[in-house]
Amino acid sequence: MQSDSSEIPGLSQLRHDELLNSNEAPEDNESSSIRSAFLKTTAALSSLNDEISRLRERLEQLEVEYRSLSDEQAQNRNFQPRSPPDFKSGPSLSDSHDSPILREKLRELETDYRTLSQHQEQNLTLLSPLRRLPPEILAEIFYWTLPSARTSSLRRGFSARESPWLLTHVSSHWRAVAISTPPLWSLITIFFYSSKLRLNSLYPNPMIEAQVARAQRLNIHFFGADECPAAPQLELFQLLAKHSSLWEEVSLQLTPALFPLLDDLKGRLPLLRKVFIQWDRGGHGQNTAPSIDFLESAPSLVDVGIYNEYGSIAVALPAYQLTRYQLDAPWKTHRGILALAPNVSEARISVQYETDGWTSSSDDIIELPALVHLYVTTPRVCDYIRAPALYDLVLSFKDGDETSVVTTLQSLTARSSCAIKYLGFSSFVAARAVAILHTFPSIIELRLVVAGYNYLQVRTLLENLTVSDTEGGGSDVVAPQLRDISLGSPMRLASTSYLDYDLFLKMVRSRRNSEDCALATSAVILHSGSGPDVKALSEIEALRREGMDFPVMIGEEALDILDYWLCHSRY
Repeated sequence: MQSDSSEIPGLSQLRHDELLNSNEAPEDNESSSIRSAFLKTTAALSSLNDEISRLRERLEQLEVEYRSLSDEQAQNRNFQPRSPPDFKSGPSLSDSHDSPILREKLRELETDYRTLSQHQEQNLTLLSPLRRLPPEILAEIFYWTLPSARTSSLRRGFSARESPWLLTHVSSHWRAVAISTPPLWSLITIFFYSSKLRLNSLYPNPMIEAQVARAQRLNIHFFGADECPAAPQLELFQLLAKHSSLWEEVSLQLTPALFPLLDDLKGRLPLLRKVFIQWDRGGHGQNTAPSIDFLESAPSLVDVGIYNEYGSIAVALPAYQLTRYQLDAPWKTHRGILALAPNVSEARISVQYETDGWTSSSDDIIELPALVHLYVTTPRVCDYIRAPALYDLVLSFKDGDETSVVTTLQSLTARSSCAIKYLGFSSFVAARAVAILHTFPSIIELRLVVAGYNYLQVRTLLENLTVSDTEGGGSDVVAPQLRDISLGSPMRLASTSYLDYDLFLKMVRSRRNSEDCALATSAVILHSGSGPDVKALSEIEALRREGMDFPVMIGEEALDILDYWLCHSRY
């Protein structure tokens, strides 16, 4: 039985092969012919299947007859004198005149069926709805195959076998759609991470140029490293800087060799909306203290994060247009930015390196009408701001800074006429945390960030939040109004010694069982690690069956949440 493309009227062999070897959709008249052939082939397959079934049944019947005859002959031999065995005597299915013919016919039919089925499958792929997806829908599907900036940086190397490059090797149609979709090409991640780095694992220059040509805007993540050769870092950064007019989002880890190149970016960043700069060396290795002022002339910049662990950086920003900022700096630097930033809605204010710059004048109050989410490392910041929209607060205090925190927060909320609803604790003293929860009944969500330096305080706070069997009315329960109490760890390896799941779940269970408590949601949010053990997961599942919302998240999705909790830059 022949079953090639000649069986499809109006479709030549050449055209049939062309469609099979691409993702191109057939023309309407071709689709009609393919459907007609498909229906005929379906009928032919059904007929073949019936015939194959009949032949198999006939062969099985012959097998049964043969076995019956063999059994009958064996019984007859038991009543006859023994004689030398005659291997040619007795019935045999192979001796049947019909059997070899039927078996050969069955093999032919099965071969025809397989051939016709393969042909049917090929024609079915030609009718696939995927071939008729509008380019914009296909492009949206392609977009969801892209790695995130975080995932891309963790891979620490370039591979043409990953999206979006992989999409260009599937078919000419996919290639055309992928190349004509600029957002697919916006992310470029270059990671220098070790002196043993193989330079051929980095983005090849021609690939960068091709990607830039296809993208309308660029999301650049460039991680420099002192321990890696400076020459390739400078070469790749300068190549990217040639296209700075396309930069929309940028994350940079700088080295002393890279720092001077920033000056060349002044006035060349018309699209830049979001930037994060990490500088781990302070002024070390520089003749003069480093400064960042190339951002001040970026007309679209609204989101800035600058992290410098060991020393202050002089920074000039377009403060008025910012909606989010993160900075490690003396209070004097923060005050200068905030005073000119009425549009900031989220701020991570890490006061570092010096303690002067504080004053006591009421004229120093900074108006922040748009601020809703605030992270502070000292309560003194709250004495200098008025934030009527503030409802999400994260506290990360040293021991000596917490003595007046309740009074400070009372002044802030009274001055601002705001109500804190969401409260996060990072570095804290449990007794102060309890006092805050007692004082502000508006707080309905509590987020506890666990790390090696604060896990004992977290345990103490969890013990305070646990409702004992002997407690009476709601006045004896700490913050009975809390609807959500969640636990998170941003540590790369979340040690079980830091995360006391038994204590956490005991607290949750006690509040769920208390008529005085409003707890309805809890979560465990982890950077990495194995997560809760079997016993803890069993209790979490039991709470879920009772109607409690209790997600457990580990990995990239969890990191996004933890970054939000801590007001970190998010990519």
